[in-house]
Amino acid sequence: MRIPKLLTPWRSIAAGFLINGVLFGTWAGHIASVKDQFGLSDQDLSKLLLLLGLGALLSFRVGLEKVSTISISCKASGEHADVGDGDPRFC
Repeated sequence: MRIPKLLTPWRSIAAGFLINGVLFGTWAGHIASVKDQFGLSDQDLSKLLLLLGLGALLSFRVGLEKVSTISISCKASGEHADVGDGDPRFC
């Protein structure tokens, strides 16, 4: 049975958000024990949590540049692969 082209990307994105939510929820439940284990003050913990968010923003920027570079090179080469056709190539 062939999977509709739009269904597979939707499941992949939903799974990514689900895994991210579960992992972040698990981490949030352990913040107090991590703080105690490493002897962090409230100020130090706040700085580390801020750096966690800044690191995420930085990774989005780097990821965007990589995807843009791949997309531009694919467009320039004129190659194209449909989503969900089993082709592992980027272009």
